[in-house]
Amino acid sequence: MLEALKTLEPFRNMDTRALHAAATHARMLRLPPQRTLLRAGQESRRDIFLHKGTVAIRLGGVSRRLDAAAAAGRALGAHGADEIVTLTSVEAISVDRAVFAKPADSPPPTPEAALPASWIPAFLQGPVMRWFPPSTWAWVVKVGEVRRVQSGETLFRFGDVPQELFVVVQGGATCGGERFGPGDAIGAAATLTRAPMVADTVVTAPGVFVRFSRDALVELLDDYQPPDSDQPTCRLDLDTIASADEAEAMKRLDPAKVIAVRGADRERRAAVASRLMQAGFAVR
Repeated sequence: MLEALKTLEPFRNMDTRALHAAATHARMLRLPPQRTLLRAGQESRRDIFLHKGTVAIRLGGVSRRLDAAAAAGRALGAHGADEIVTLTSVEAISVDRAVFAKPADSPPPTPEAALPASWIPAFLQGPVMRWFPPSTWAWVVKVGEVRRVQSGETLFRFGDVPQELFVVVQGGATCGGERFGPGDAIGAAATLTRAPMVADTVVTAPGVFVRFSRDALVELLDDYQPPDSDQPTCRLDLDTIASADEAEAMKRLDPAKVIAVRGADRERRAAVASRLMQAGFAVR
């Protein structure tokens, strides 16, 4: 990572100590074609630098190609774009903007400083978060709000359109006939797709839950890294499946295969992917 950072414009004049500090807030992304890196109006907490491959930069209805050589070590957002989409498989370096904070600003937290609580291992080893890289975890823990919950407490009521979700660290909850335990995400699908809750969601065992806002959840989607696997792939095309039929379609999937979730919009794909991961499937 250090050698790769040295090729990027903002890091070329950094001393060794500063470069090592920056590397703790950087990670390499390996992304497939047609992955959106930037959308108009999107506020990002990171800068993305193209290392290998080619992207399409769209501005004012005009699209142009940009490869790693032409990017010249500058952040993709600096090239002026309404949208940036990968054209080929690419390698890109993602760097938290906290690295570029002025000295007077509060210093960026290190992952170690951001992980003080005993609930973190249980959360990070859950069925969803294990697919996200360690460089994401510090940010996830920072934006998550830890809550102690009591039996009988209602998290969502029937018909609510939630703007948040909860991850169970200790304890449990139910929603209709669905039960949630450690590592499970509650309300993720409804939060992402802005759908009403199908039943009251009630805490059944006291413990610790972590609350995340919808905005934090949507931003987290950009960090997902599909698993490296030689397993065969099965395509799940949401354009051919009604939302009401998703559960039935998921029952027919082979757990020995990696599920490629395609079609629909990003939020619905993410909601389905979350449910699949909680059921033990690998998803790409």
